[in-house]
Amino acid sequence: MKNIFILSFLIFASSVFSQELETLIYIDNSTSINRATTLSMEVSSVVEASNEVGVLMLGDSYKDGKPNPELYDLNDENLLNNISNICWTRKKIQTPKEIYSTIADVIDKRKLVVYNNSDKNRKQMVPIDLHLFFNVSTFVLKDIYKNVVKQLIVDYKLIDSQFNCIIHLDYTKKKEQYNDYIEHFKNKSNNIKIKEY
Repeated sequence: MKNIFILSFLIFASSVFSQELETLIYIDNSTSINRATTLSMEVSSVVEASNEVGVLMLGDSYKDGKPNPELYDLNDENLLNNISNICWTRKKIQTPKEIYSTIADVIDKRKLVVYNNSDKNRKQMVPIDLHLFFNVSTFVLKDIYKNVVKQLIVDYKLIDSQFNCIIHLDYTKKKEQYNDYIEHFKNKSNNIKIKEY
């Protein structure tokens, strides 16, 4: 019996540690549609750099009381060819609650974080790279850092060494109030970075 327990544990541990990095990409193009070409180039570079394990989420507002995103697997061989069309698809603006719900749903369905039955705490199972694409005005005015990123970290108990978040901001017209907000977060954490384009 002892040998069976040890063997089971080793198989479980091996499967956990061998799981690949998951890349999650969330795009809000409700405001940035006029820069869809630039957006598609930014998204393409992230997809190309990924290990093709993960999901691209094109956000949209609720429909029939449920999140209404379009989801694309990163291992889809046609994804890179379709990114331009995806980024040219204008979607309705999402609330932070809808954005959080969409990302959380993908984390749950892909079992990237699971409940530990013994203590009912969540445990991160695989490393996660989360890429968020926003227009700077949406990011700042809806306080996406606090209402989405920080909330995901707290609720899912995401581990700094296993979680990276890169926030890609469409930021062509510099504004002082946006600069102040962004600067506040730029050095807040090593695993959360802001990239302006």
